[in-house]
Amino acid sequence: MTGKMQQTKPERLASWTAAILRIIEDKQVLLRLPAASTHVPALASHRWQLTKAVCNYRWFVKSALAAHARSADHNRQVTALIEAIDDVHEVLRAYVLHWSNGDNAARWPDYQAAASATLDEIARAVRRISADAATLLPDAAPPGNRAVEQRKVLPL
Repeated sequence: MTGKMQQTKPERLASWTAAILRIIEDKQVLLRLPAASTHVPALASHRWQLTKAVCNYRWFVKSALAAHARSADHNRQVTALIEAIDDVHEVLRAYVLHWSNGDNAARWPDYQAAASATLDEIARAVRRISADAATLLPDAAPPGNRAVEQRKVLPL
């Protein structure tokens, strides 16, 4: 077995976090280019890559923490993390719905400001969620569980 199936849950969490932050950084670089408004198709591509990564991250965090939700010691913390990841998903969903229609080049100043602010907000939240979730995840999962988790996660 190779790739994500051999990773522990904390390693997979770190991998998903890094993937999201990489997509955000790449999009932020494009947004800052002098002729950025001419790169709207590339920016849209990053928007959809980020959507897929956040959806996979959300699924992973929720499934990885599901066992802890039943523990009285961690229930409140897990509930808060699940609410936080749902909030990130909602911020991204609203952003995608708003900016996926219409001519973003024609609305460039508004699009650039909204995209940058949304990306910053998502990056901060993902860093915080990942740091908190990492404290709850076991170092290794039983091999059978990894195979089930891997089948449900879409590749980036």
